[in-house]
Amino acid sequence: MGRESRTKTYYALHLDLRGKRCVVVGGGRIAERKTRGLLEGGADHVTLISPDATSALASLAEQGSIQWLRREYQDKDADGAALVFAATDSRIVNDIVLREARAAGALVNQTDEAAEGDFIAPSAVRRGPLLLSVSTSGASPAFAKRIRNELEGRYGEPYAWWAERLGELRASMVNEEGFATATKRAMLREAAEEAELDLQGERRSPQRGDETIEAWISRLASAYLS
Repeated sequence: MGRESRTKTYYALHLDLRGKRCVVVGGGRIAERKTRGLLEGGADHVTLISPDATSALASLAEQGSIQWLRREYQDKDADGAALVFAATDSRIVNDIVLREARAAGALVNQTDEAAEGDFIAPSAVRRGPLLLSVSTSGASPAFAKRIRNELEGRYGEPYAWWAERLGELRASMVNEEGFATATKRAMLREAAEEAELDLQGERRSPQRGDETIEAWISRLASAYLS
């Protein structure tokens, strides 16, 4: 008989954290990593709760990037939070944070015992709007990190350029009334193929030069409708 897996199953999603309160309890390197991840992910209402903090966290507070409450965690600190990270070096404190944050309606990440929390934060590679997330569902964070490092080497800045460019094209075509929906989708698929070929070095796309979005749309339409 095979061994039953004890790894939890998670649902993958990307969150828009703008305007949502996020709380990080703890001031060490793990708390620093969680805080940086929140800021990189667009969070603009981050509260750090800890008597002490790393120099990097202190700098973020001085810059106004985060709010730093220089004290121990207290009851009601999680009220109104969407996400809470229990990232202290005390299992007792982390358990208290987990319990009270859940009671307040927040989702909780418990860094010292991930399976006890509501979510885990995957290893991520950011290239402009392109976000590649890697997770082993908590089974081996070290393995997830190795895969992330491979992705960092594989997907460089040209992918960021193309993701931005394709996003501009899609935004311009959303309200374009001259094409049927099916035609728009076909044109966007063709544009994505152009990007792939360019990235693989198989064909140099015109939009690498001075082609405007409008000219790109016109060229795609001509090729598709001809």
